[in-house]
Amino acid sequence: MNANQREGTMNVAPNDPITLAFPRTHPPQNAEIAGRPWQSLWVWSVDSYGNQANDAFTEVRVELVHPLGTLLRGSERAWRLQNGEANLGPLQSDLATTINMQICALNREWECLQHQLTIQPAATADFDIQAPSRVTAGEAFDVRVIARDRFGNQDPSYEGPIIFKTPRDAMSDNRQETMMVGGESLFTNIVLRTALSYQTLQVTDLPEDPPFPDTGVRNEKLIEVLPAAPVTLVFLVQPPDIVIAGQRLEPALVVSLLDEFGNVASLADQQAEVAISLLNRSGEPDLRFTEVRKTSNLGTSEFENVYIPWTGLDYWLRASAQLSQGPAAEDSSRFEVKAGRAHGFEWVSVVPPLPPSPRAGDPWVTL
Repeated sequence: MNANQREGTMNVAPNDPITLAFPRTHPPQNAEIAGRPWQSLWVWSVDSYGNQANDAFTEVRVELVHPLGTLLRGSERAWRLQNGEANLGPLQSDLATTINMQICALNREWECLQHQLTIQPAATADFDIQAPSRVTAGEAFDVRVIARDRFGNQDPSYEGPIIFKTPRDAMSDNRQETMMVGGESLFTNIVLRTALSYQTLQVTDLPEDPPFPDTGVRNEKLIEVLPAAPVTLVFLVQPPDIVIAGQRLEPALVVSLLDEFGNVASLADQQAEVAISLLNRSGEPDLRFTEVRKTSNLGTSEFENVYIPWTGLDYWLRASAQLSQGPAAEDSSRFEVKAGRAHGFEWVSVVPPLPPSPRAGDPWVTL
């Protein structure tokens, strides 16, 4: 063997056929992990017998294209073969997918190698909670949970178990525990009954009292819960036990519209006109009282000018409204109407009046 040659290589004359190949000693990988750089991707120039040639190709370009049309990180540059070989690494893909690699080199013309590479997702780092951003109290909905790595790739190898719960809704028991299949789970018939600006959907793979609470995977999603249609009324502020005749009731009466779960019906299309009437001990409306009406705002009506000008026992107020689900009424607590403090005197006749011209000497019986 010539001293200038080494085993597996040879000097090749320009007219010998030269091709591009992956070296038998460093074959390319068929699979890599998302986000992890490939430190080596070797190509050789070889003769027709597969022996490495050391001076044929002048330039190597790499086209590694995702199905979405994006180039891999690190594949934008060109390499030159040194002594018939080139290491094209490091390369990196954050997208878990199948990549069709095309590696081309220039001799007299471009020659290309083809290779298919599968990028596998990295370890699960997050739960993607897919649920509506807004629901109505009492209406069932589904929640899909997907295990994803830190690059957003679904991890089909993750199997759980995971726990789903809604910690801010005391009226609903939505806690479910299940195993993931293919990196995802579907939680069905989730119902939230407490209307809040933001409820919390929570998913975790930790038990209730984990020994290491800072470990594991967890995530939360905020969801707005709207009140359902109003079905009833309630006095948020009741009349006092003793009412003074002729004086305004203080504090002012407050009546709210409620849905079936006790949420205030605050939506614009849920408002209604609320009427206040006075009932006496017979259970009949007192017709001397002028009914007071006021349209609710954000589910609440405040009545500031309610007064009763006469005295009496065992009265109560009734709030009524025509709601979308039908008529509704609610009675207040009972109260007594008493006279206020005297501010002067008034002549009051309790017997037939005296004759207009009494005779002299007749006694006056009453005055």
